[in-house]
Amino acid sequence: MYNHILSSQHPQRGGYVYFTPIHPQHYRVYSTADESFWCCVGTGMENHSKYGELIYTHRNNDLYVNLFIPSTLDWKERRMKITQQGSFPESENTRLKVQIAKPQLFTIYMRKPKWLKQQGYSIKVNGQPVDASSGNEYVAIKRLWKTGDVINVQLPMKNYTEYLPDNSQWVSYLHGPLVLAAPTDTTNLVGLNANGSRWGHIATGPMYALTASPLLTGTLAEIRNALSKSADNVYTVGKAVVQDKYKNLKLVPFYKLHDTRYVLYWPVAASKDSVKQKEAELQMLDNTYIKLAARTVDGVAPGEQQPESDHAMIMDQSETGIFRNLHWRSATGSFSYRMRTSPSVNKLGITYYGREKDAEFDIYINDSKLEHIILNGTEGDTFITREFNVPDDFRKAGNTVTIKFVATAGKKTAAIYDVRLLK
Repeated sequence: MYNHILSSQHPQRGGYVYFTPIHPQHYRVYSTADESFWCCVGTGMENHSKYGELIYTHRNNDLYVNLFIPSTLDWKERRMKITQQGSFPESENTRLKVQIAKPQLFTIYMRKPKWLKQQGYSIKVNGQPVDASSGNEYVAIKRLWKTGDVINVQLPMKNYTEYLPDNSQWVSYLHGPLVLAAPTDTTNLVGLNANGSRWGHIATGPMYALTASPLLTGTLAEIRNALSKSADNVYTVGKAVVQDKYKNLKLVPFYKLHDTRYVLYWPVAASKDSVKQKEAELQMLDNTYIKLAARTVDGVAPGEQQPESDHAMIMDQSETGIFRNLHWRSATGSFSYRMRTSPSVNKLGITYYGREKDAEFDIYINDSKLEHIILNGTEGDTFITREFNVPDDFRKAGNTVTIKFVATAGKKTAAIYDVRLLK
């Protein structure tokens, strides 16, 4: 709610975000009122009308308080109102006041979130403490409720880290339910306010090299404990940052961060001795993605729904899967994509796994065979990218060409992980 939905609308201009990049030091693009209106503008408006939807729920006559948002519950059937006041998450507390036609016996369940500190969470009713140690997700307060009853809840938020779901060495920092991010700079924010073009919702300014991004080092505990609050009420992680120039970066709740490049996930080296190894890994990624992006006229990620839909995929006896967190497509028949081209294109690049074997197939551009490929599994435990020359005739063929992979009879194509037309 806070980290994605609330953060997806610009607080001054009202523009909506489609994509939220997590590449370090990249940025988000916002819709404009009279030109760009993609689908996430429509659902974006709807999202912001739904904050009240689940603040309160009930089971029979018992009430659940799920979210700590200033609000009034008008439960007409019960002739009861609950008014919640506070400025959470700016302050770590909330206050609820009961107004009821006549005293009623029922239970109010106060949510007990997982992001609380172990010490300090407390509930008081009319100034008297309630046992808040019971219950894993909610604390039950059963009593004869009457008008004027007041519930005060203290919500001390803990600091913690979360790694990417694949447990790779990229970490984010959180304070309570809030993801924290560090603004870096505001240069080259190309298309920050989108026009009506087909790809206007994508941030097309340059991606910064991973080797030029902040790098953390330390054990899991050291990385977590590096987050500390500064005198001006913002957070720093300077104790864990390798590069001196990034030690003073300030972390703020992501929903407050707009019109800037930012760091949301931080690369991590397990120890100071492994910093150079991590830098080499990041350099390899830069070589693969940053330099390749500058050469790419069009690309497809096979096996992924949106890229394949965007490129008018046609398939016959084809299947998809995931290997090492990368999607692929292969076929015993064929599959093809319609791709954008330009006179500057002179290479077709494809990526496959080096130990792929028993694969034999042809690559076509439009209806002309470009290459016959046989793979026998001898290229190693790594992903291989090969580039093939595109004949001049197809460089000038128009705005699009069809790239097709056709299996040799009785064989299969390789599992293809990436397809690009390159300058």
